[in-house]
Amino acid sequence: MSSSIITPTFHRTEQLPEFFETYASGSIPSLKRIIILWNNAEPVPQDLQQLMSAYPVEVIIEMRASTSKNERFHIDEYIRTAGILAIDDDMIFDPVDIEFGYQVWRDFGQGRRRMAGYISRETTPEGSYIVSDFTAYSMTLTKSAFIHVDWLRAWWKDDEQMKELRAYVESRMFGGLDYWLLGIQRCLLIYYFFLQQNYRWSFQI
Repeated sequence: MSSSIITPTFHRTEQLPEFFETYASGSIPSLKRIIILWNNAEPVPQDLQQLMSAYPVEVIIEMRASTSKNERFHIDEYIRTAGILAIDDDMIFDPVDIEFGYQVWRDFGQGRRRMAGYISRETTPEGSYIVSDFTAYSMTLTKSAFIHVDWLRAWWKDDEQMKELRAYVESRMFGGLDYWLLGIQRCLLIYYFFLQQNYRWSFQI
């Protein structure tokens, strides 16, 4: 089993060279492909296209028809591995830690059931949403986590419950920057947590 990285990017072109140097240099044995979801209106710069081709790990930049946050979990023909590392374009980890995370997910993830990630959040009895130190946590964030490709299919399952969840994510993309920051970033990870707990009761690691 191997893995692919899926990363949406929006107006962070200057960060991508470091991202490629960290993850596409061949220092992560399990990583086979990097897929960048290009959400900028302007085309991919020529120098960035040239840079992509310089690395041993294949880098693909996709310009999809929609820039919806739901697209982060949309499977297509470029996704050919069972393991998926969903990671934001500003998340730079040591490649050794990425490979270790993959091995943990593969060996202790109970096959398709578990998500294994690097950043967590805790919900308090008062309803607060706070940073966790992993001694106690409520959920793992999809901004840097390994999941099985089947969960991408589950996100786009054609049932009423998942349709409502995707529609709500879409609705949170509008209403101003503060509304977007508080809404989209939280509801994606909470809904993904719900999806896993609803279909396969197995806590994240």
